Amino acid sequence: MNSDARFNGIKIGISIATSGESFYRNENMNVFTNRFTYQLARSILLEGGQVVLGHQWRPDGVMAHLAQDARSFQSFVRNQESQTDAFSVPLINFMAWPDAVSSKNHTVNEFFKNRILYCQTIPPVGLTSEECQAAPDDLKEYFRIRALTAMRHELVKHADIRFCAGGGPASTKVRLPGLIEEAIMTIQAGKPILISSALGGVSQSMADLILQRKQSDEVIEQFYTDADTASLMESFQFKHPYSPFEGPSIRDASWNAYDYLRNIKLEDLAKPTGLTVDEYIRMMTTPDLERASAWLGKMAQAIAENRFSVDHPE
Repeated sequence: MNSDARFNGIKIGISIATSGESFYRNENMNVFTNRFTYQLARSILLEGGQVVLGHQWRPDGVMAHLAQDARSFQSFVRNQESQTDAFSVPLINFMAWPDAVSSKNHTVNEFFKNRILYCQTIPPVGLTSEECQAAPDDLKEYFRIRALTAMRHELVKHADIRFCAGGGPASTKVRLPGLIEEAIMTIQAGKPILISSALGGVSQSMADLILQRKQSDEVIEQFYTDADTASLMESFQFKHPYSPFEGPSIRDASWNAYDYLRNIKLEDLAKPTGLTVDEYIRMMTTPDLERASAWLGKMAQAIAENRFSVDHPE
């Protein structure tokens, strides 16, 4: 195996968002979070890994800078000629309807052409973006909620490992905060997930819940769908149905995010990662973000080495 590309062919999902805290290490939280996300993703690309993100494309945003880096790394970390699958590219980016990249964006089109980037807008299951756009406003709100869930299924489907850190309360109508929904889907898929408390926010709330720590009523509310959104979803569920696991998270219902995470066994979380339960707890609770991300590197390298040994038996 090429030791210069430790994560070759491993798709790593990054779920990092500003936690709502004002500062981290005396820095503006938004600035720090964006920089850390960029640096982590850049290191993954440099090691031959692939990055899976749910991001909107902005001309000077994280995705744009990562795509430029991926182009410069491409020649010495990946053999692109042997990769023909649409998802065998350094950057895989999904967006929930109605978010999209303009077909006239020449920079993005170049990245597509040169197999640097795969980018797709995900509508709700069973619908097209055009059908969503033609809907009445209240139904559009519902379709946006369902599109976010559909997008996160794609994020989980196409990632081998997920790293969660930070995350704040939802600012718009959503079923659940994004990091909670992505974490639950990853766990349900039986894939390795590393949940870090180092940035506080939603990820720390998830870690505390899994560890059975006492939480405030305000924090607990993050694991439930707010009443207005739940009512909106329920008003359209017969015409545009969803499974119980994709419906609103409501107390005393057959399923809700709070009870689901509270009843997760640490052994079940640690096993897919290859970590012991003690190591997994240390990973979740370390206040040092660099140390937490080092666990991610350890996991990605172990998966890459295992795949190599399977594909190239002695």
